[in-house]
Amino acid sequence: MSAYESHPEHPIIKPLWRGNPIMKNGKFVNLDTEFKTKTQNIATIIKKTHHRGKTRKLTKHYSLKVQHIKANIFDEKNTIIWFWHASFFLNLDGIKILIDPVYFDISGIIKRKAWFPIDVNEIKNIDYVLISHDHRDHLDKKTLKKIIKNNPDCKFITGLKNEILLESITKKEYITSLGWYQKIEINEKLKINFLPAHHRGRRGFKDTAKRLWGSFLFELDEKKIYFAWDSWYGKHFKEISELFGEIDIAMIGIGAYNSILSNSPHTCPNEALKAASDLNAKMFIPMHYGTYDISAEPINEPMEKLLSFEVPENLELKIVNIWEVVGI
Repeated sequence: MSAYESHPEHPIIKPLWRGNPIMKNGKFVNLDTEFKTKTQNIATIIKKTHHRGKTRKLTKHYSLKVQHIKANIFDEKNTIIWFWHASFFLNLDGIKILIDPVYFDISGIIKRKAWFPIDVNEIKNIDYVLISHDHRDHLDKKTLKKIIKNNPDCKFITGLKNEILLESITKKEYITSLGWYQKIEINEKLKINFLPAHHRGRRGFKDTAKRLWGSFLFELDEKKIYFAWDSWYGKHFKEISELFGEIDIAMIGIGAYNSILSNSPHTCPNEALKAASDLNAKMFIPMHYGTYDISAEPINEPMEKLLSFEVPENLELKIVNIWEVVGI
């Protein structure tokens, strides 16, 4: 490694952690080296592509259920609302947060298979926008420009080097980019921790791993809410539980696990359940499925698989509709 990097003004919560290691080529690395990206052979790619074409025809009318919107949906304190995919709204004791917001089709190409039940211009009074990593289904500049237009004073929290993407659309002083195991204190009650995820970032062909990816854990008084974002299954889930203790609510992805070109850096349904158990979570809310057809598995398969597995007795599996309000 050529260097270790973190935000100089925010505390590091893990003892002896020096910062995120960066290789000489400027790339960040994962802690868990057991996952190796492996390109599929041509025969497998052809087979998966053919299968995907067939399943797309069978599921072309598939769509997730959208919850009826009630009045003042954004004003109720201590709530979570799943927009879709990995996009969430949180009201944490009056602090309003958007997480990986994507309002539209991905890059104008991959169509969303869900209905947005509100005029996006009504999403106002947002205090913070959190971005987990730079993939286009998580960091969508069109969406962010719309948010900034309607919320000109909102602040951004993200991983190291992602500020390079955000500085073109918002003020530099509004962006905080953290390394893993760093904490930002919003107020006396609310703290936000940026933690590892085992994934990779990229927006083009030459910028793989040049911007840091991660997960977030919110501490609201005694409550702990964890968002895994994109990650494959790894040892970091148990480590997070060891650092923070019991997790009240864990949002973990269950879709996009069957990549056509290579093995996928996303948890499948069974791995997501294992991750929830490793986290010692009380409630598991599945996400990252059913909205965008971005993988080889049928779009309806992740939830069907999840429901076929046995859920541990001490874990509540909370399946929510799009725009359903969940109390914290």
